[in-house]
Amino acid sequence: MAQFLDGNWVDPTLLGELPGGPRSKLSPADFTYPSQEQHRLWQVWVDSPAASPVLELEVRYPAGVWQRSNRRGYMFRLALERTTNEADRANTAFNNELMEKDGIVLANKNTKLLNLDVPD
Repeated sequence: MAQFLDGNWVDPTLLGELPGGPRSKLSPADFTYPSQEQHRLWQVWVDSPAASPVLELEVRYPAGVWQRSNRRGYMFRLALERTTNEADRANTAFNNELMEKDGIVLANKNTKLLNLDVPD
């Protein structure tokens, strides 16, 4: 899970422009978001021994920022691929919301909390 913390905040206008490989040991500086910017983009490379790994991700916002009435986060299921064009084909922002009845939310019952502080 530590791999997920080894990323950086990038300019949201770069969404859809995936890098061609993992970043170097010299980490680029985190993007500084203007106070009026509503979108944040965390970019990280995840190494996996599985041929076609799938990542279930729940995003929880701090109290008072963006809360659902049931206080749960927002679930995403991402297909991790070997190349950027495969990842673009496997994932789309326009899929339907994941529901528990679909049987894919927290399928492995293995959760870890990672705090990503957004730079001001």
